[in-house]
Amino acid sequence: MLDTVEVLSHRKFRDLLTDAGTLLEAFFTERHPTQLVAPDDGSLAGSSDAAVLEAADGSGRLDVLVGGTTGAAENGEAIEGGLFGAAVTDIERRVAETEQQALALTTTMDLVTGASRVEFPRLVPRLVPQPFSLSTVPNQAASDLGAQFATDNAPTLDRQALGAERVSDETGEGVQIAATVAEDPVEASQLSLPVDALRDRIRGEVLRSRYVTSTRQESNAINRLVGAFLTGAGVTDEESTTWTDTKVANAVSSFLSLVREYHSQRGSSLQTGVELVEYPPTGIVAPDEVFPRTAAWAPRRWYSGWNKSILPNARFDARSTELALAELFEASNPDVAWWVRVEAHQDVWIPYGHRQRHYPDFIVVAEDGHHWMVEGKADDRANDPDVIEKKNAGYEWARFANDSGDATATWHYLFATETAIQQAGGTWSGLKNFAEWE
Repeated sequence: MLDTVEVLSHRKFRDLLTDAGTLLEAFFTERHPTQLVAPDDGSLAGSSDAAVLEAADGSGRLDVLVGGTTGAAENGEAIEGGLFGAAVTDIERRVAETEQQALALTTTMDLVTGASRVEFPRLVPRLVPQPFSLSTVPNQAASDLGAQFATDNAPTLDRQALGAERVSDETGEGVQIAATVAEDPVEASQLSLPVDALRDRIRGEVLRSRYVTSTRQESNAINRLVGAFLTGAGVTDEESTTWTDTKVANAVSSFLSLVREYHSQRGSSLQTGVELVEYPPTGIVAPDEVFPRTAAWAPRRWYSGWNKSILPNARFDARSTELALAELFEASNPDVAWWVRVEAHQDVWIPYGHRQRHYPDFIVVAEDGHHWMVEGKADDRANDPDVIEKKNAGYEWARFANDSGDATATWHYLFATETAIQQAGGTWSGLKNFAEWE
């Protein structure tokens, strides 16, 4: 049902608005004819007891009759019931028709029996962290860390002397204990390890971590950094210097924190990834009007009666390319197992140019299991710069999809002109002979 009409400018709309009064009469028992006049200044004035007022051409005024019982068209014929009809039964019929149309919009188009959705490998840009190497860690950073371990103040023990004496008071006799601190503290005894143990533990912990790979370059880099670390710690004689086990553990933990810090600072690069998209998608609205394949051709008209289409209905923009290709797929026995028309603005597209998307015409599943993206193009447009850019993007897409290892089938991109389609002789093998593909 129509709720609102916004009129930009049309002189003949005067008659239509005049007839609107008849529509309102179907809902009101009391009729109060009122003429509404819309002046140029945008205000609205009303006047009663008026019939249809013929607006003067070029006056800029729009006259609307509300609630009138009859009127006269420009040809002099009486208006009874108006353009919309005055009977309530007519309104009910329109409501019922609208409900049927709304129901049709909720009906989805299911796949034909035996067909399955295709997993299309769509290329998507992804930010991928750059590989990390210990070669990015400077010697100074390791040396500064080592300086924190230059002094070795071992924990000490405070000696306490306990003295006891017997005492007696009103509660009875007992023993009183007094503690005195010794004047000479004793250094605590701890396990000491040679510096070589520190070097081996740092090497092992870092190379086994998730931050680096075990390569010759990383092995050489860790040797360099441990040397700078020991220099900063003031170790000049590695053979005779020993560290406590606790100090070695703290040094290893601190060294891993240093590596983790530089690992987190590595950059990222934009790379092309692959994600699988099922096509056709679920929930495609079924068309409200479908014609058989034998019906007259019209662009964007839905046709049925296909034997190899994954969807029961298909529509096309061009007869000499898209429709001709569909008929070729249907006739190619047994080379073509299935085909489906690709609708624009859905999830199947090939990136090209600067954030642009190319929607090829078809997906074809060959009998040998190979999948094809097929694009048909008129001869007079085959060499347009934009068309060539899309074609090259299609070839590149196929290489990326196949090399990624993520695609579930081998994919190709086929570009067919009107001439190639005609030369193909109605066969898939012929189309591959005359079209361009990779």
